[in-house]
Amino acid sequence: MSFTNHIKLPWRTSWEVSGELRETLFWPCQSPPARAILLMIPGNPGLADFYIDFCTSIHTEFNSLDIICVSHLGHTRFSDNRGLVYRNQKTHSLDEQVENMVCVFDKVCE
Repeated sequence: MSFTNHIKLPWRTSWEVSGELRETLFWPCQSPPARAILLMIPGNPGLADFYIDFCTSIHTEFNSLDIICVSHLGHTRFSDNRGLVYRNQKTHSLDEQVENMVCVFDKVCE
């Protein structure tokens, strides 16, 4: 049994993309290597936490997927990877949200 089998899913982290920090949830593939990656882009609300049950259901049904769910910019207050509380200081426009989510997509495809 691997180490990752003992960690409760989803894994929670902060992820910086194009200079913007966002809360990110990750469900690793249950039978590596992953055949595909599902990038869950929240609707309304833009909080990744709102979609935990949905992504967990997909992860249970399709065990060959890595699943990544990222909150929209400015939609969360969370601890970053150093344990520091991150508070959103800016309101982001729709164009900024879309542009940054395209950057997230590009990072996932790298």
